[in-house]
Amino acid sequence: MDSKKIARAYAKTAGYDGVKYAGIYKEREVFIPTYRGDDTAFVGAPLVIFVENGEARISTADEAFEFLDHTLQNSPAETDEGEEN
Repeated sequence: MDSKKIARAYAKTAGYDGVKYAGIYKEREVFIPTYRGDDTAFVGAPLVIFVENGEARISTADEAFEFLDHTLQNSPAETDEGEEN
């Protein structure tokens, strides 16, 4: 079974509707759990799902923030081209 299917199956058991691929972090594939509809989603740490060696697990809050920090540090910087100060 591919990693996205593993993550999606895990997400459904945790009450989510699906997942979105977010990249690789510390040799694990990372997926963001998603919801559909107008229902209120959980508020709290932006948890992610890790898939490694065919097994999925939800991140801890610390791991989620580490992944977010890593992602933001390694994304291209946005510019304000065309805007005057």
